[in-house]
Amino acid sequence: MSAKTFLYKFKEDGPYLSDQGVELSLNPSLRAPSDLADDTDSINSILECIGAEARTNTAPCGERGQTTPRKLTFIRTNGNSFSLTIPNRSEVVKIAQCVWDILKDTNFKAICVQYHGEHSLNLIEQLAKAEKAAPTPAAEIAPGKEDGFNAFVYSNVMKEYKSDTPFGKTVLMPFRSQTDTKDKPYSVLSSYFSSCVDPTTTVTCAGASSEDYRRYIPSILTKRGEAEILQTVTVPVKGNEASAIKTCGETLAAIPSVLCIEYFGASNKKLHKLLT
Repeated sequence: MSAKTFLYKFKEDGPYLSDQGVELSLNPSLRAPSDLADDTDSINSILECIGAEARTNTAPCGERGQTTPRKLTFIRTNGNSFSLTIPNRSEVVKIAQCVWDILKDTNFKAICVQYHGEHSLNLIEQLAKAEKAAPTPAAEIAPGKEDGFNAFVYSNVMKEYKSDTPFGKTVLMPFRSQTDTKDKPYSVLSSYFSSCVDPTTTVTCAGASSEDYRRYIPSILTKRGEAEILQTVTVPVKGNEASAIKTCGETLAAIPSVLCIEYFGASNKKLHKLLT
């Protein structure tokens, strides 16, 4: 008995929606471990958990190359694992519990579940509301000399960060971002931080979080001496609703010096701790 790949598609009433709320055409597949390869009932039940069904054809113009979709990875007691593409962020915990329960009735139950957020290499065309004019170089992202400031990093904690797991829960979320101003965000992004990150606090809880925050990484044209260079800044997104994530991306896209916008969705390496 060997592993087997099952092709599936999302049903029309539950398509894959990106973190920005855009419906994407995908061609997902499930590589089932050898012990599940011939267990059709379990495979169909697992697909039902994610609102999917088997497919025999390929969706035209698949968009996986532009965005790597979010997924859940289930690690089992025998060491093997498999992953599932998750169409809707609001149901991540519900879906994980559904599959977790199915695996309890197999020879090897799940012991770990990891949630991996989606990743888009460049969303500038999607997020820019109008055609961008020729870029104007911004201030270089470099340490200042005042008050002994010799670091590029602005560290703080979001007070109103909304988690994906569970969806909408408010948590304290530490972050780090490159800057040109001591104890403040990068000057070019001050308005972005006011609406998409603040309020902040220096208070945090002991121990490392299993969650990784959602974030944009804009590439910004700056000037060092007479040379123009491209620099990147990590900027968090506190809101979890698609409209809030999209609006924050549009705010970045409207900045003249922003040329590219990479995006990482929220992740949770220990999602199984939320399951029963």
